[in-house]
Amino acid sequence: MGQRFRVGLLISCAISAHLWVALAYAQIEDDAAKLNQLRMRQMAQCARELKIVETIDGSEVRAELVEKPVLRWNDAPRDHPDGSLWIWESRGRPVAILEIYPKPIDDPRISHCGHSLSTAPTKISSARGVSFSATDPGVAFTVVSDAPTPADTETARSRQFKEIARRFSAHEYWLPGDTRYELRLLTQPVHRYQSRDAGILSGAVFVFCHSTNPETAMLIELAKEGAAAPKWRFALARIGHAEFHVLLDDKEVWTVPRADRVPASDAYWGFVLPAPSVPDLPIDQSE
Repeated sequence: MGQRFRVGLLISCAISAHLWVALAYAQIEDDAAKLNQLRMRQMAQCARELKIVETIDGSEVRAELVEKPVLRWNDAPRDHPDGSLWIWESRGRPVAILEIYPKPIDDPRISHCGHSLSTAPTKISSARGVSFSATDPGVAFTVVSDAPTPADTETARSRQFKEIARRFSAHEYWLPGDTRYELRLLTQPVHRYQSRDAGILSGAVFVFCHSTNPETAMLIELAKEGAAAPKWRFALARIGHAEFHVLLDDKEVWTVPRADRVPASDAYWGFVLPAPSVPDLPIDQSE
């Protein structure tokens, strides 16, 4: 009888331990989900607070925020457990790109890094003291050499976008002369667009990443000017402040130095704000 009791007790303890571990893991997952939702609400609120305008023919035209982030990312090696990437559009084409991410857990602030994607002067501001006025265009386009003849269907063009994008490679140096980091191209564009008014038959935004952390944005467009045949073209913009190099067919076509100090007239924006207060409400996790 005593032996049976001891066996039963051991089984009962094992079951209790298993249930305790299961409950502990469930609590951890629940806490992680709540933190994930809180971060998403904070990042979304930060994006919605920003006002971005282009100056077109002497008039200011406000860009509209794409409703949801085009990418949710993380970069554990650099202590960035969560981040989001946002795009603003005007007249059918992207005007600005910005990554927004919380600082490490012991720092209750939100980092913002991004760049104008406009071919016109651009301003970014918010009621919380952000103010940058890019006096020069954010990007300059270059015709893609040895580009394929544009396909007739959008499905076929989508394949051409990816084929062209794969011809590019990128790397960065966090500090001058420091370790070289190879950046990974996300072969699926994070955003697609077109603007007949601007002569853009089709466009795509690709990103080069460290882990899934977007460091450089690349726009590839099929654009038409006047009666000329449409041509493939590309433009590049920094998202982070490292030193960047981009190559096309192993030949360098774009480089920018590290951005240690960002003047208010620059087309690259880097700033940190206190985390905003957000309502404790459920949020669509597809954001």
